[in-house]
Amino acid sequence: MKKTLLITFITILGLFLFLILLFKDSDILKNLRITTKAQEYKEAEKYALKNSPFYDKYYKDENVIVLNIWATWCEPCIEEMPLLNRLKKQYSDKKNIVFLSLSTDKDSVKIKSFLATSKFDFEDISLENFPYRKYILNQLNSKESVSDNYFIKIESEEIPITYILNKQKTIYSYKGKIDSVDIYNRIDSILK
Repeated sequence: MKKTLLITFITILGLFLFLILLFKDSDILKNLRITTKAQEYKEAEKYALKNSPFYDKYYKDENVIVLNIWATWCEPCIEEMPLLNRLKKQYSDKKNIVFLSLSTDKDSVKIKSFLATSKFDFEDISLENFPYRKYILNQLNSKESVSDNYFIKIESEEIPITYILNKQKTIYSYKGKIDSVDIYNRIDSILK
C-alpha cells in the first residue's frame, strides 16, 4: 500500500512538473494566481467601482455616459471608432452627456501608443482606472446600482461593448458593433 501511494505521489508530481515545463512561457502560468477568499475580498474592496476615479469623476454624476469598451488588438473595436466619433460630434453641443472609452488591454504602453494616433475622440479613462477595470465591468454588466456585492462575476473580454449609463445604472449595452440608428434614438430619449 505504501509503495502504491508513493508511486501515485511521484506520478502526480512528475505530471505537475511536466505541465510546468510545457507551459512555462505560456500566459496560463503568467496569469496564474493563487489567493485566499480573504485576499479576494480585500482586493475587491480596494478596487471596487465606488473607489475608482471613474466613479468619482463621472459615474456618480447625473450625466448620461456613453462608455465604449475596446482594445488595441480588437479589429471590430477599431472599425467602429469612426462611427463613435460621429456620435460624439452629433452631441457636442449637449453639456449633460459624456463620451468615454476604457481599454481591456493589459499593456499600458500599447494603450498610450494607440491613443497617440488620435483615431478615437472619446476621452480614454483606461490608464487612471487600470486596476479597477474588472470591477467596473462587473458592475456595469450587473445592470444594478452600485452595491457592496464584490463577487467577481465576469472575466470575459467580449468586445467591443458600448454602454449607455445614467443615474448609476446601465440603461443599455451594445455587445459587438453598435446599431447607429438605435443608439441615437436611445440617447435622445434619455436626454429628453
